[in-house]
Amino acid sequence: MTLFFLVFLIIIIFLIIKTNNRIFFNEIFWMFVFWGLIIGVYCFSGVKWKYSVSIDLIVYLMIAFFSFMIGRKYGYTKKVKVYYQEFSEINQSLYCGLGIIGVIAFSIDYIRLNGLFASKSGYDISIIGSIGNLMIPILLILGLYMFAESLINNGKINIKAILLLIAYTIPCILNSGRESIAFIFIGILAIYGYSAYFNKKTYRFVNLRKLLIKILIAIFTICAIWFIVHISKERFGDNEVSTFLNTHNVTWKAMKDAEAWGDFQFLYYNISSYFSHQLSFLEFMLKEYHGPYMFGMYELNIISRRLPSFLELDYNLVSQQLKHLYVLKGVSYSGDWFTIFGSLIVDFGRVGSIIVMFLCGYLCGRVKKNLSIYSDISYVVLRAIICICMFSSIQLGPFYNILIYGAFIWWFIIFRKKRL
Repeated sequence: MTLFFLVFLIIIIFLIIKTNNRIFFNEIFWMFVFWGLIIGVYCFSGVKWKYSVSIDLIVYLMIAFFSFMIGRKYGYTKKVKVYYQEFSEINQSLYCGLGIIGVIAFSIDYIRLNGLFASKSGYDISIIGSIGNLMIPILLILGLYMFAESLINNGKINIKAILLLIAYTIPCILNSGRESIAFIFIGILAIYGYSAYFNKKTYRFVNLRKLLIKILIAIFTICAIWFIVHISKERFGDNEVSTFLNTHNVTWKAMKDAEAWGDFQFLYYNISSYFSHQLSFLEFMLKEYHGPYMFGMYELNIISRRLPSFLELDYNLVSQQLKHLYVLKGVSYSGDWFTIFGSLIVDFGRVGSIIVMFLCGYLCGRVKKNLSIYSDISYVVLRAIICICMFSSIQLGPFYNILIYGAFIWWFIIFRKKRL
């Protein structure tokens, strides 16, 4: 796996240099990064799974990918009516206040009911925390908007924007999560990639402003990586490593490779634990799952969990069925990430998931088209969120996590767009 990471990193660095950072603003690049990660870790981690990748899964993924790309192409090339109207200013103070109130409400409620750093898989919040959770994605939207506005128009980094984005990560960090850190990291890089389109000039001397921005982003990157590694060590210590080795079929060669990581051996197994099971789990879903189907209510579980039980659309029914299948087929997946395709299969079946991927691609194409027409920063933010969704696609999908799909909702509320 070490060699895979070295080669993978070289390819990514080459693409970044080749495009002068502009590739950061391309959701296909982020799809390549994260799906390349789980495919590579699956192939080279040395973890052997009962359900290995079959031709059926490869064909399914290829069809889904091409469906997405065709939809994206159609969304971008389709003729749309252009509305020549000014974009209204947003009330930043109002939305900033709502977002901060959301963080405070959730944090107090969480700590009151669970204490600090409770188990990620099981924590309690009351209606106060739930309402706060609904408002937290405002900080992602507003933070990225202010960051983009300052960077693109003035070539400067907005410290207030960074503070808002940091505040956005607090609820996730409270329950030892790391996803929100990755979200803002991807969002910032995506916007930095867009700003590169406006900085194509060559300079005879060093451009101190551009150099300072690169240094600040490098420092932020190092801090984010250090923080993720620190949380990983807290959550995946020696006991967790022993449990992982005892419950998984790990080759001797992989264990020797992990030893070469020295003090970061825990990180090797943490990565293997998180990113080696998605494809096997998806293979399992493709072959063994035959209902119940949720018709979109698995991804939108915030709705389904509140529906009457007689509708049989509660997303917990899926968990119950999977536990039954685990026993029946003699498998176990400690991680619950079966990728966005697993979620779509649960919601719409195998054929329906392909259709939904076309629609997702179409919407991505429309956002790209609208940005090319209006050149408005709000669309830069929207496309940055789409880039973030590529990370969510290897988990359970963007509409399973309110920290992601809540951003889409607040984007429409804040910017009042009616042209999608």
